[in-house]
Amino acid sequence: MSDDAETTPTPAATNPARDFVEQRRAARAATPVSTGIATGDWQPPKRPWVWFASQGFDVIEAQRLLESAGFYSAAEGDNEGHFGPATEEATRAFQKAVGLEPTAVVDDVTWIALATYTPR
Repeated sequence: MSDDAETTPTPAATNPARDFVEQRRAARAATPVSTGIATGDWQPPKRPWVWFASQGFDVIEAQRLLESAGFYSAAEGDNEGHFGPATEEATRAFQKAVGLEPTAVVDDVTWIALATYTPR
């Protein structure tokens, strides 16, 4: 056999973060979610996902949206901008209330639901 023979490429190493994102995308694609947004060309701006121990402006925005929806109290919650136990609990409660999987991760679908939520 020649040294120039084709070799089968070895599979790339698994990437747990990429695998998680792909699993979430597949789950979201398989589960229709009503966000109350009319269909058309409009696309919501992409926001970074936030979850337990995340910090920064996007956490502050998630906390403000959760508070305006009635699921979080800044006075009794985590430090502003820190995604701690109170923010995690509020996120899960919100996700359950709107029919999303309660992952406690503020992902694309959760951002849209928070931005368009109207208390009943």
